[in-house]
Order: sequence, then structure tokens, then C-alpha cells
Amino acid sequence: MTGITGQDGSYMAELLLSKGYDVYGIVRRSSSLNCSRIAHLMDKVHLMYADLTDSTSIEECVRGCEPQEIYNLGAMSFVPASWAQPINTFDVNCLGLLRLIKASEPFYAKIYQASSSEMYGNSYPSFAPVSPYGISKLSAHHIASAYRGKGRFICCGICFNHESPRRGEEFVTQKIARFAKKPEGTLRLGNLDASRDWGFAGDYVEAMWLMMQQTTSDDYEIATGESHTIKEFLDLALPDWKNHVETDISLVRPNEINRLCGNPFKIQQLGWKPKVNFKQLVEMMCQK
Repeated sequence: MTGITGQDGSYMAELLLSKGYDVYGIVRRSSSLNCSRIAHLMDKVHLMYADLTDSTSIEECVRGCEPQEIYNLGAMSFVPASWAQPINTFDVNCLGLLRLIKASEPFYAKIYQASSSEMYGNSYPSFAPVSPYGISKLSAHHIASAYRGKGRFICCGICFNHESPRRGEEFVTQKIARFAKKPEGTLRLGNLDASRDWGFAGDYVEAMWLMMQQTTSDDYEIATGESHTIKEFLDLALPDWKNHVETDISLVRPNEINRLCGNPFKIQQLGWKPKVNFKQLVEMMCQK
């Protein structure tokens, strides 16, 4: 698994361990490795050092564990940052998948690729990404489809926004949740009318796993089928938010996506449905 120290990776590691998997997680070698999300799993998983931008390290890791299933959850995932680092975003998100595909060819490993609703931009259900992040994810999505056509088992889960208490601090839902726990001073946010299909990350990794248990690989949208604005999130998290929140134009994304809402019908045919609704998700994130 790539991205094991991230939000999705930590929930996926828990799920796979509960099913008896031997879990190997790839982490980047750095002076400040953050394993806080998997601290409770450190004696149960195997960590290996590699980088999605380095073919040699990826090949060594794949040879070292000879995987049956690969979950590619590692990414440059913060959309605003992709404008500041577009080349690195493309290298990690697109070419990183290609490196995994090539490295795993001798082992016929199944691959799960984390695609993104950001690929749609404002043109759902057509793909028309409006950020370097969305473009990089769409490029990887097409690479997965091409190799699937050559016989590789590669599933793409087109994940709509999924949150949890483990969400990164830079994301708007976590910014709101952290402020709601200690509402002091001013909370500066961008476009409060932006609407997203928000689900619980712990539910979404179950959908990812189900996709990988099928006899043939395919693409699936992982979503709740409901869309809520940031204002609605604020209403539940911080009822008096109008006394605390200021709009900061610098936090409004270039080429803002106004609304995203997925269609979970196809993934539901595999027996999946979200257990946590929007209200429960907000309460979970804001719980002290």
C-alpha cells in the first residue's frame, strides 16, 4: 500500500488487518516521518521506504513483498498545492501509478488506483478537470484503463470527498472541525457556497476492498449521492458560525468547482453502502 500514513491508508490498513492480510506499507524516507495515524498499528504492519517518484525504490519494495493486491493511496492530494507544484503533482499522481504497474508485472498483482471526483471539474458526468491535481488524476485514470485493456486487473475508485477525524489540517472540513472544538478568534474560509458529496473515509475503504475482490476490474464512483455546501457543514459544526467566520478571497480556488455529487448505484451493486451520514460525519469530526 502506498499512502499508509495518510487518512485513507490508515483506515485501509485497519480493514486489511481485520481480514487477515499481511500488510506492507510504503513510506517516504524523511527526517520527520509522521506515523501518528497508524501509531496503533506499528507492530502489525511492515513499513518499507520508497518514493512514488523513484522507480528503483518502488521496484525494490514490490520485489521485497511480492504483493497480491496493491492499493495506490499515496498522492499529492491537496488541490491548492497542485497549483504551486504542478510538475511534482503529475510525477507522483500519474507517473507514480505507471511505476507501480511496471514494477508489479511479474507478480500479476491486482491494483487499486485512487481516482478522484476532481477529474470531473464542473462538467459531471464528463471529465473536464480544472486543476493540475484533477488533470494528474485523470491522466492516471486513463493509464489504468489502457493497461486494463492489456489484461491487467486495475480498479479505479472515483472517490468523492471523504473525511474523518484523521483528515489533514489543511482541508476545509478539518479546519472547521478544529475551530468548532475551540471557537476563539476568527475562522477564515474561502467559497462558502461550494457544495461537495461528503462521506466517511472508513466507509470508503470498504468500497475499495470490495472492488478488488471481483473477478474483473472496473471503474466505480464511491459517493453518498448527496451534496452539501460548506455553509451546511458550518451549520452543524458551529451553529453561531456567522459570528466567527470571515470570507478570505485568497482561499478561493482558481477555477473553483461549484458542486460535486456522485452516483453510487454501481458500487452499491457490490453490496456497499455508507454507514455514516453527513450529520454523523460532522459530529464525529467535531467531537472533543
